Formats: sequence, structure tokens, C-alpha cells
Amino acid sequence: MAHVVVPIATLDAPAQLALAHALSIGPKDRPVLAVHVASNRASAARLRREWEASAPEAELVILEAAPQPSETPLLAYLDVLQSTVAEDITVVSPDIALAASLRGRPGVVVEHLP
Repeated sequence: MAHVVVPIATLDAPAQLALAHALSIGPKDRPVLAVHVASNRASAARLRREWEASAPEAELVILEAAPQPSETPLLAYLDVLQSTVAEDITVVSPDIALAASLRGRPGVVVEHLP
């Protein structure tokens, strides 16, 4: 397994569960990537503060994007990540709609945690 990615909107209980699961299945030689799509800098700063206060073991990646569907920057990020690795990327998502939209994507294994 090359990378484990957890898309997160907030650090709520479902996101924390997804992160814990991702950390348990992820490779020990590279970090789990928690990816947040921020619609503005204030949103990004707020999540970064929450992240630093809770100190999860995953690496936080914040994608700043203009207001648009949050999946678009995530899909672009997955494309870039896929271009750098030979193995499949595992995406652990607490969001059923996002998990469903990623299913069938070549090179991506999707796990949905309710």
C-alpha cells in the first residue's frame, strides 16, 4: 500500500474514527495524509489550530480552493499523488457520498467508515 488518504472537513468524531482506522492500516514508512479542502484562509487556519491542539499522528494537507465542489481539488490532489507512486492509494472516508464518488477510480481503493 503506497499511501492512505483521509479526506476531512472537520475534526469531528467520524473524521477521528477514519484517521484512527487509516493509521492502523497504513504503512509504517510513510505518513497517513489527512486532506482538507478549505474554501478560504480562515477555514484553513481554524482547522490547522484544531489539528495542532489534538496532535494527530497523520500529516495534514490543506488544499486552498476557490468556492467550488470540494471534491474537485481532492480529485486533482489524488491525480498528482497517483502520478508519484506505483501502488494503489487507499482513501478512508467518513463521507458516504465522497466514498461513492471515488469508487471505480483506477488505482484508488475506497473504504467508507460510517
